[in-house]
Amino acid sequence: MIRKGWTKLEAELSNETNVVVNLTKKNFQIIEAAADKLLAKHKGDVDAVYKDPVYKQLVDKYNDGDTRVINGAVAKQAKKFKVSAVDTTDADFGEVTTGTVILAAHGSRVKEQGKTVGTKLGRKTPEQIVALLTEQSDKSKNLSKDFKGTVLLSGCFTAAGGVPPSDDYDYAPFAMKVWNLLKKKGIKCKVSGLPGTAFTNADGSKKSVAPTDQDDYDALNADIKAFEASLKKQDKKLKSKDKATVAAANKEVKRLNDLIKAKKDSKLTKRMKDLVGNFGLDPIR
Repeated sequence: MIRKGWTKLEAELSNETNVVVNLTKKNFQIIEAAADKLLAKHKGDVDAVYKDPVYKQLVDKYNDGDTRVINGAVAKQAKKFKVSAVDTTDADFGEVTTGTVILAAHGSRVKEQGKTVGTKLGRKTPEQIVALLTEQSDKSKNLSKDFKGTVLLSGCFTAAGGVPPSDDYDYAPFAMKVWNLLKKKGIKCKVSGLPGTAFTNADGSKKSVAPTDQDDYDALNADIKAFEASLKKQDKKLKSKDKATVAAANKEVKRLNDLIKAKKDSKLTKRMKDLVGNFGLDPIR
């Protein structure tokens, strides 16, 4: 059977507009205060600032590995949706009606009474996420009440949470909070998130660690980091002039590398494709 209103649905889908926003690309505030102090220390001498070892540390913090991970994930998702990714400064949701809005960043979490709960996305609270979507100074860029698509909170733990134990902590998933806030503004859409540690596939789709595996996954990664730290300590021994020391270090390096490989090959490092938490029904489908 062809469902009633199919022609309208087909037209809406063919005119979908999608937006991919990198919440971390411009995040200078991470180092802004320290950079100002460094400039003051050198009395405004920019060349002296560049030569200061602290400057390199600040640049490394600004361009850290985590940021590069998000940049790569954003590029894959932008390719999937056939759009150019933007940062928060250039985010424009005004023309989106039935498409997908992707907000990409690292997610934060806490653990309360044994339950993992997502707390922020790109250092933003649910209220700040909704403000980005609906309270821009240029009102034409805000998400309209006609939006009937999906907001994907593309970060770890954005759908983590759920039924609370018997205490007063708010265990509602981050994505659910965003969904509820959008509903209060009259926007009836779907908000999606990831329940665990998330990853972006080459084709731009998402996968996540299952909530039941998250503790084991965290323990596994802690082991990997410990082995990698031990591996780094062998560097000095490998440069020794004593052959016995070098031989012992080489043996230890092989042992540690084998342990790291075994951990990384463990089934616990596997993430489930399309494991996404959805809040709200897609109104047009």
